Amino acid sequence: MKDPVPGEFTIAALQMTARNPGWFVTYDVDGVVAAPGVSPTPIHRGDVMVRWAEPLAVGQVYPALVDRADPRRCVIEFPPTAARRGASRAEREQAAEDLARRMSEGGGAPGA
Repeated sequence: MKDPVPGEFTIAALQMTARNPGWFVTYDVDGVVAAPGVSPTPIHRGDVMVRWAEPLAVGQVYPALVDRADPRRCVIEFPPTAARRGASRAEREQAAEDLARRMSEGGGAPGA
């Protein structure tokens, strides 16, 4: 993005496309992105993965960073897809390795 501006994305329609093992669901989402100086623009995002405890719904509004030149190019801040948001890559990888070890030892996935 050459000229990003903070804006919002509002969900107009969605469809759950998958229930993933563990804590996540995946959606195809259609909505409108808008920002100061940018005309409201319809966009589609596929394979949006969120925690099952934080489902998406029509009418919800999320922060977005919008490209003024092409509003279809935007970054939408959907709910975090991992409990370890903000952790370093090494910490996230270690958390995944720890979970895999617990699962292979018969501990199962969290919430299972």
